[in-house]
Amino acid sequence: MSLVLDRYKRKFNNNLDVKNNLEELKSELSFNNSNKPKNNLRGIILSVCVAIIMLAVISTATALSVVDYYDTPVYKGMSVVDNNLVLDRELSDDFIDDIIIPDNSGALASDVSGYGSRGGKVNLMIELINPKSYEILSFTLNGYKYQSFEFKEGSTSERLYIDFKLQDTSGIERLTIDELKYVDGDKIRAARYEGSKTIKVGVAYENIPSYEVLKRSIGANSYNVVLKLKDTDGLIAMASEYKYYLLDENGIVKSGLVDNDIFVFKDEGLLMNKTYTFVMCFSFDLLDGKGMRTIYSYKDSFNTLSGIKRRDVIEGKDSIRVGFELNPGVAITGSRLYLLDELYKSNKGSEVVFSDIYSDSSYYIEVDYSYSLAGKDYVDTVGFTCNTLAYDIPKAMGNAMVLSNSLNLYFDLVDPDMLTKAINVDIYLDNVLFKATNNLRDSIALANQVYEEITISISLEYDARDGRGSK
Repeated sequence: MSLVLDRYKRKFNNNLDVKNNLEELKSELSFNNSNKPKNNLRGIILSVCVAIIMLAVISTATALSVVDYYDTPVYKGMSVVDNNLVLDRELSDDFIDDIIIPDNSGALASDVSGYGSRGGKVNLMIELINPKSYEILSFTLNGYKYQSFEFKEGSTSERLYIDFKLQDTSGIERLTIDELKYVDGDKIRAARYEGSKTIKVGVAYENIPSYEVLKRSIGANSYNVVLKLKDTDGLIAMASEYKYYLLDENGIVKSGLVDNDIFVFKDEGLLMNKTYTFVMCFSFDLLDGKGMRTIYSYKDSFNTLSGIKRRDVIEGKDSIRVGFELNPGVAITGSRLYLLDELYKSNKGSEVVFSDIYSDSSYYIEVDYSYSLAGKDYVDTVGFTCNTLAYDIPKAMGNAMVLSNSLNLYFDLVDPDMLTKAINVDIYLDNVLFKATNNLRDSIALANQVYEEITISISLEYDARDGRGSK
């Protein structure tokens, strides 16, 4: 800008020389006529003429200066138009966010113009007002001189695009433009500045804090974990606060501050057989374009153990018996048996035994138990699947003997569970039914002739007691 002002100053000074010469002439005329009263009128007229000429010269010079000034290219601003930032990571949990409602107000840098990755490139646009389309020669950015041949494809006299390599460390990088030059005929001049010469670019944090689990144990009423922090980028030290939360489906059970790289958490007052989530989180702007949000460095969903544990299960053909090992202070209060999602049988008391039920079937069993914790009584239910065994299917075993005038049957019924309800034996001679009987041992007289084919068909009707009826 100083070159432009010098140019107009020289023009203006040349016009001042004319003004000074006229002033000298005016003084001489006034002096020479001071003793000649009769020439006063002529002196006054001459002075007025000189003043008019002088004002005309000054106005012309000023007008020329204004026209040239507003034709000069003007820098308006700089922005990031493409950051090439690709970070595939899931750091938040909307469900937990709704419970915790963290304080995500504010940001590490609310006036950041764009974002990029460490050591990566961002595409910058430098915007100008350039009414006469002067050729932009060069400019410096953070001390590096970019020349016109380095402008990217798509650049114009009012929009310049360049690739800028970001710093290798995460954080805020400030980019400052200076010495913006353009070509005016055979002269190189400096552009004017109206926009901010400096912008901020966020270089994303890529190493999210994590934990090494040194110890973890879960009981019926307890959760115990020992964690060792890993925080390569030191984000936690920059965060306003770092907290842990123990949550259940109803909300926050317990919370507190984390203030040590080795963190120990233990709670022995949890309900039995219940789902909990333990998280450690902090609010931070990772400079990845998503703003201030909750970052979870550790998350563990777990179920406390049940107060009862199955010790043995006896699955019979028409009964199920289940034995349990109980925690101290736990008592079984009842049980239910479901078949195809329908309640089939129920029991009261501590024994879980179901008799006279269908064989070869799958059941779902629910067992209720009660316990006390911190002076309060609780009831919980556990469920599991059991199956009854299938009965042995009845069958006929033996053979038959054909003599010259008789057919002798030698079959026995094998039915250890006594399921058979009826026996049917059909004799076919050359594919024609000859005789039907219910005897597995029999002697059947035949005509003294030759038969090409003799067929014996034995069918047993039985009930497998599986609820599906006779077969």
